[in-house]
Amino acid sequence: MIFKALNKLKRTVRFSIRLTVVAVFVLATSITAIVATSLQYYFSEKMALESNLLHFNMTTQSVADYLSRINEKSENTLNMMVKNTSLVGNNFSDKTELRNVLSEIMELNPLFYAFSMGYSNGDFYEIINLESGKIVKERLNTVDNDRWVVIHIKTEKGQRVEHRYYFDADFNLRKQTNKPTFFDPREQTWFKQANSEQVNKTKPYLFSHLQTSGQTYSIKTKGKDHVLALGVMVDNISNYLLTQQQQLDMHNSTQLLIYNREGEIIASNQPFSSTVEARLNRLILDEQQQKIVAKYPTITVSNETNWAPMDFSVSGKPKGYSVEYINAITELLGIKVNYINGLSWQELLNLFENKQIDVIHPVLNTASNNALGMLSTPMVSLPLSIVNQQNNPPITHMQQLAGKSVAVGEGWSIVKILRAQFPEINLVEVPNTKTLLTHVANGYTYAGIDSKAVLQYIQQQFFIDGVQYNQLDEESAALFSNDYHLLFHNQDAQLKALFDYAATQLPMQFKQQLSDKWLNTNPEKKSKVVGTVPYEQLITLLDDDSNFSNLKLVHINGKEQYVFIKPLSDYLSLASTGYLAIMVSKEDVLSSTRKKIKLSLIITAVCLILILPVSWFFASPIVAPIKTLVGENNKIKNRQFKQVSTLKSHIKEINTLASSMVEMSKSIQQHEESQKALMASFVELIAQAIDDKSPYTAGHCERVPELGIELAKAASESELPAFQTFKFKSDEEIEEFSLAAWLHDCGKITTPEHIVDKGTKLEVIYNRIHEVRTRFEVLWRDAELDYYKSLQQTPKNQSELAKQLAAKHQQLLDDFAFIAQCNIGGEKNHSSLA
Repeated sequence: MIFKALNKLKRTVRFSIRLTVVAVFVLATSITAIVATSLQYYFSEKMALESNLLHFNMTTQSVADYLSRINEKSENTLNMMVKNTSLVGNNFSDKTELRNVLSEIMELNPLFYAFSMGYSNGDFYEIINLESGKIVKERLNTVDNDRWVVIHIKTEKGQRVEHRYYFDADFNLRKQTNKPTFFDPREQTWFKQANSEQVNKTKPYLFSHLQTSGQTYSIKTKGKDHVLALGVMVDNISNYLLTQQQQLDMHNSTQLLIYNREGEIIASNQPFSSTVEARLNRLILDEQQQKIVAKYPTITVSNETNWAPMDFSVSGKPKGYSVEYINAITELLGIKVNYINGLSWQELLNLFENKQIDVIHPVLNTASNNALGMLSTPMVSLPLSIVNQQNNPPITHMQQLAGKSVAVGEGWSIVKILRAQFPEINLVEVPNTKTLLTHVANGYTYAGIDSKAVLQYIQQQFFIDGVQYNQLDEESAALFSNDYHLLFHNQDAQLKALFDYAATQLPMQFKQQLSDKWLNTNPEKKSKVVGTVPYEQLITLLDDDSNFSNLKLVHINGKEQYVFIKPLSDYLSLASTGYLAIMVSKEDVLSSTRKKIKLSLIITAVCLILILPVSWFFASPIVAPIKTLVGENNKIKNRQFKQVSTLKSHIKEINTLASSMVEMSKSIQQHEESQKALMASFVELIAQAIDDKSPYTAGHCERVPELGIELAKAASESELPAFQTFKFKSDEEIEEFSLAAWLHDCGKITTPEHIVDKGTKLEVIYNRIHEVRTRFEVLWRDAELDYYKSLQQTPKNQSELAKQLAAKHQQLLDDFAFIAQCNIGGEKNHSSLA
């Protein structure tokens, strides 16, 4: 009785699919809840990446806000101060009020390094904030209690004098120094670029008093042409990036870079390599040499911005072979060096001629350079090289450049030699070596001339491809000096001699390391570039805006790295847009989660094994009916509508679904039959239109399907060997064959009537059977010619030759009659062609 009751209940009771799923879910949840926390391996990588992406976006926003604050505060401060004409509009001898106001502003804005006033008569006044950076007090030789340094430069008794004052927080004077100087604010970039309409921002350059890189905001007072300037150290930006890395708990290997579109690094959380490893000990000097050192305790040296690897700057900091060479010599002698940069080569030459620079470098041994002063002993020899595109022929001598455009550095001393010795060459002066290489690589100029070490370094620095290097022929090379020197003033002969002596004391190990670092032309061991982004991907990713604000997985030096790039505002005036790039290896991003993932995988695998039988059992009420419905759906897909059956299930939804599937099958079948009928009507209509187009083929399209179907069915039912592989497998195949037969002449719809209705098959404008007849007449003639030739040779065989000629004539007549008959159109074979 119990079993009967259960069977009856089984046939009548229906459960909803919701109830079934809830029951299975509750049971599965109770089992899997224990291991739910360990299933994070599905999302661990995504969560780690999202976490890093969030941190990187926060960093970018923070850096952008930081830079924006500097810009806004600097510009707003200068715009406000320049309006106070009573304070900054006149060059009062007593600058106490100006000093107090400027110091109060810097106390409120500790990132401000210094306020400066450059006057139109050349006077200069500057107050320096000693709390603006860690290195400020160290570089300015202050004590702990010092808070401000004031520098006042003016002309006294015909000589420029610098007064330097050291104050505490209450402006109590601790120390005052006076010394002659050639410093003129009117020669500074910030003074020249200033205007009275808006605040100007310079590129990073070296602060002369601090010897560290910075950026100056400046504005000119209206009417007086005085300039008010505000300096900010670029090092503060790099320090801020390092602080952000520490605050957001980034990996130690994470690199943060701010750079421009050309790849030049503006700030980084990782310091640049500055010097070679060899240590130098100070020389023991004799009494006379010590007097010379005492006479020149500090020297001012030029520093170009863009002639890598010899003499250039990175964010205003001097770099290059020549710079390290000078630093090594001054370290041996105990002389302090102040570099001046941010100016063009011609501007540096002007400062040297005005004795505002003591040493200018590197220079070649030319007549024009010898006229400016005295040259030191050579510090390095760099032979010239000609660079051209790889797909152009190699250049073996200068005469090959006749009539060609050749790029050369603007204002370089070899330009005069080239114009004098090779006037047939079209010289194109370019501002720097990078421009020279890009002109050659892009085909703007045919070739370029510079030192090979310089060219290869710039090529590697800016990822320039498609060029080759050619050595100068001996005759041309003899025209140029390859040795580079330091240039001293004529009155500084003692300093020049001391430098020459110190140069001889440089260890060979140091010279070799210096050469390997900056001038290595070996393709297998290239010099390591500084000042630009280390990887080409950081440049190529800028080409597509979709790469911004996303983590991109790239392969760098065989390792997978995540790169995050986001544009910043034009905060340093180096390009229209600056970029913050954050790089971290994939290993570091995922290392903290991989151990958890391994443990999760083990636990999950065990739990899955244990839960499989239970899941299988409780999934059966849903899986089995669904599988059956899939089978019924396949029948519908295969148009087996008569075989579709109704599925019985205890789940109401599945039962309803099965019933609807049967109804759907009937509806599809009915619709398909209607479509077939409609299609057949269309096809017959098209065939009728084709037949009606030409009276000569009337009824053709209707007869072909009838004959074709009969023949095809006969072949399908035949047991002959030739038709064993030809069988109709279904009614659909017969219908397809019939459709093809009905439409076999559908191309005639677009065929012109004069083609469809032509009298013969060879007819176009005229009946070309006459051309065929002409060819047969030629064959008829050739047969007769052969007959007469043979008769002339063997007269005795005239009878046999005549028979052969008659046979050939008869064959030609028969062949032509066959062709002429075939030329006549018709659907039934002529009896003569059977």
